[in-house]
Amino acid sequence: MKKVIPFLVALIGMVVGCKVDQTGVPTITNNTTLNGTWFLKSVIINGVTGNTPTAPDTLSSFTSNDFYKFTATNTYTASTSSPLAVYTGNYSLLTSSGVQTLNISAPGGSPASGFTAYTVNKLSTDSLILYNSVSTTTAGVTTTTYTTHFYTH
Repeated sequence: MKKVIPFLVALIGMVVGCKVDQTGVPTITNNTTLNGTWFLKSVIINGVTGNTPTAPDTLSSFTSNDFYKFTATNTYTASTSSPLAVYTGNYSLLTSSGVQTLNISAPGGSPASGFTAYTVNKLSTDSLILYNSVSTTTAGVTTTTYTTHFYTH
């Protein structure tokens, strides 16, 4: 019995004194600055095929039908003007090591449908700038497309 008591004291000390290290673990946030309707103003598309960059292309002919609306319950509504369509789904805003990532589910919100991850370059009361990149490889040549989306309230 005397040998068990020091063991129990040590065990209780470890359990009470230890906590999970949360360093580097993404946290889901509900940033109220993101909530609301964000209208798409422009998109800049850059690319690299192999080692050859492509000329940037800026798209800016968007209408009031091109937007995301984010809610406090982590749902979104997306609208496009060409073709005219409305989509709904879920989103999460994650922060890890100071970098915010906005994950937007495929329309319908089914996790099995996947999601698109955007790096949040800027989020303020009047400006949202999202960035993402997609790479594909065909016949041993990799093409990477970099897209920056500019939104305003």
